[in-house]
Amino acid sequence: MSNSTFPVGIACDPHRSVIVSACAGSGKTWLLVTRMVRLLLAGAKPQEILALTFTRKAAQEMRDRLYRLLEEFAQSSDEQLIGHLTERGLNANEAKVLLPIAKSLYAKVLASPQGIVIDTFHGWFGRLLGAAPISTGIQPGFSLREDAKRLQDECLDDWWGNLPQGIQAHYDTLLKALGASETQKFLMSNYSLFKQRGAWTFFSQACKAHGTSPIEKLKIDLPRLKIDNPLNSVWNAINAKADLEFLHRCFSNSSATEMAYAPIIQTAINLKATEGDVMKIALILQSVFLTQDDTNRTSNDKAAGDLKKYLKKESELDREQEHVTYKQAWAAAFLEFVAWKKEQEAYA
Repeated sequence: MSNSTFPVGIACDPHRSVIVSACAGSGKTWLLVTRMVRLLLAGAKPQEILALTFTRKAAQEMRDRLYRLLEEFAQSSDEQLIGHLTERGLNANEAKVLLPIAKSLYAKVLASPQGIVIDTFHGWFGRLLGAAPISTGIQPGFSLREDAKRLQDECLDDWWGNLPQGIQAHYDTLLKALGASETQKFLMSNYSLFKQRGAWTFFSQACKAHGTSPIEKLKIDLPRLKIDNPLNSVWNAINAKADLEFLHRCFSNSSATEMAYAPIIQTAINLKATEGDVMKIALILQSVFLTQDDTNRTSNDKAAGDLKKYLKKESELDREQEHVTYKQAWAAAFLEFVAWKKEQEAYA
């Protein structure tokens, strides 16, 4: 939303009820302040205007901008003020007629015994409760707590500890799979099951309408559930052990970084010799071919200068591409493994 293209006259017209939905930084506060000014110009009393927002910071920003604008109206020349008013949806003739009122708004608002209420939702409802404490069953003189996050954590600690047996089993599964911190995020953070429970209800009802369940729908939406561990294709290849031994020799005569990977490759060779499961070393082996962000290492796509010298000395320069191809194969397998593992964990 920009002031030049948005139909300001419609959104700010005090005789209309409107909803404006727009992204951050698009001018919603400007629009809200303008609408309050237009209400005042139309004859609304300051105490008849209520503006609510989510945070104290946003409420203060709105309040500051309104009072600065009204002060500017009072100090502007007629020409400047007509410009301000036409910017805010009035035509030139309407602006000229309203000049005296616009210039007096600042003094009128300041002199009003009951000013414009610009507050947060919780602050405003706190006022309502305070105005009628007996009828609402609240003790007079109450105050809003400022440590809601701490209170929530304390309540949750008690709640988690007193779950019904069936739910407790599921909670214990999450703790075992994710750990305490990640479990809390999974259940209670901004994008958690708790915050998205409306979407979950919609999803589960849609599944039911199609004669299926959420877990069955998940099986369809997670295609990697049906495939084997992607690492097995490289691990169980016919020449896997010989390829690992060649890779170990290459790493042992390569750059300092790749030389540091040689012991990990040796561990893989030892495991392969006993026909062990690649999952026993998957985590540490992954660090050889992927970064901490689970992306391909650039070194997988080339041979280091020291390695080229070594292969030339051993009359094996023709195996340089073989070395690169094998690293790329492991990297590709691990990239697919990361995606495969995420789907397995999501389903679990």
